[in-house]
Amino acid sequence: MRTKSALDFHFIFDNGPDINIPGTNWCPVNTFYKFYHLLKKERPDINLIYINAAEQRTNFKGYEGPASLYGPFYLMIRNIHTGKYFLISYWDTIKDIFNSKGTHFDLNCLEELITSIGIVTNDVQFKKLPWLNYTPFGYVSYLTECEDILEKLQSSGIEKIVPEKPRFRNFPNDPFRQFLMEDKRFDCIDKRYNLLHIPEYMHELYTHKIGLSVNGHGEICHRDMEILGAGNVLLRTKFVVEFHEPLIPDYHYVAVEVDDFLDYQTIANKLIEKYNEIKDKPDFLNFVAKNGREWYLKNGCTDGNAKLLLKLLDFNKLT
Repeated sequence: MRTKSALDFHFIFDNGPDINIPGTNWCPVNTFYKFYHLLKKERPDINLIYINAAEQRTNFKGYEGPASLYGPFYLMIRNIHTGKYFLISYWDTIKDIFNSKGTHFDLNCLEELITSIGIVTNDVQFKKLPWLNYTPFGYVSYLTECEDILEKLQSSGIEKIVPEKPRFRNFPNDPFRQFLMEDKRFDCIDKRYNLLHIPEYMHELYTHKIGLSVNGHGEICHRDMEILGAGNVLLRTKFVVEFHEPLIPDYHYVAVEVDDFLDYQTIANKLIEKYNEIKDKPDFLNFVAKNGREWYLKNGCTDGNAKLLLKLLDFNKLT
């Protein structure tokens, strides 16, 4: 006889009507799909009942965007009997579920929040939210197509170069990116007018031994993972976000310290100075690139994130 707190769980995410077929190659949802099947295999004692979040959104009159219950960036694992749940999030403003009205999350039943994005106050100053309690996770590339191409390129023998200027192909949709677009020390390309298809973009990213990345909306962005996955050196401002396995400056990536994210000139100076400092140090570049690639395989891709969830989640917390 099953007890009230038996291991019966709703597994709620966006995959689609058939849980046995990947519903998308978007990496966050594909991670949830892989984790579902990994959990089914590794924990046959757990009864998983899949619920299609996209279908729930269609029928849910209170849905008010990605911060809401059944949003596309979430996996909710909820005990059918107790109502307690885990929320695994790739949403870049996770604070919205606590601060916004009408998100429809029962926060009294939120047992654990697992994320490594969206933990900053805003996308201007990038200060860590002091009150947000979360379990550090990993992050992923944009599409599984990106992952697949990067893996094929690993054995391609294509020569990697260190350009005279760091290239940053982007949408200049914030003041700092707009500032960099005017700084001739950087090779900044506006994607609105020069957009590469995924294979061409991954090839370009792969061939540049040092990859410059600028904060996204939730600080970390897909480009960070793609540079690490390429086996290249990620150059960026030091992460505020935490990960399950820490990303260590000068070991997994190269970081510059920032005191004020509104001081665009100083940030640009530090980035270009660091680029020029390391670009002619092949041994150092190879060391950091190798370590970053190893981190990516465990923490920065869909397979790694799915396995990480299996390690992080203690389902007894939901009983």
